[in-house]
Amino acid sequence: MSQANETWLPLFEFQDFLYRSYLLEPSVNDPGGPVSLKDWAKGKFACGQATRSGTDRYTVHGTLALAPGVTLAVTLGGKLSAIDVPSTMEGEGACLEGPAAGALYRLTGLVHPASSTSLGAAPVASIRGSVTAMKGAGGSNMDLARQPLGTVGAFIIVSLGPAD
Repeated sequence: MSQANETWLPLFEFQDFLYRSYLLEPSVNDPGGPVSLKDWAKGKFACGQATRSGTDRYTVHGTLALAPGVTLAVTLGGKLSAIDVPSTMEGEGACLEGPAAGALYRLTGLVHPASSTSLGAAPVASIRGSVTAMKGAGGSNMDLARQPLGTVGAFIIVSLGPAD
């Protein structure tokens, strides 16, 4: 039986992840009406093992491959949460080389465990949250998908199961 003050460490390693982000577009003709989703970006997220930072935080480093030659170096971290409760996550993805060098995105969200946590850790099922375009490639005022800087969208990173 778990104790109320136990926390869980997100286990990212040995999994393949799919990344998708969407722009939320309100109806032009009906401002109070439904909001539609438009694809913003998709790719493959890969990372190593999360490590504890202090007593109540974690960090993880990885990559987000969006297209050939367009890969973001990703650093994520957050506050560990109680057993079976999503953990917080915040971080950045930066393109460090190639034609997209200089592009920067901020990610904020929640990390959801795949199953009940045991022994203070659990595989990650998904990360859900918001993504913000912070800087364009080469100092551009547009992001990689030609959206203005400051654009905010929704994203999901979903585990596809064990890595090949």
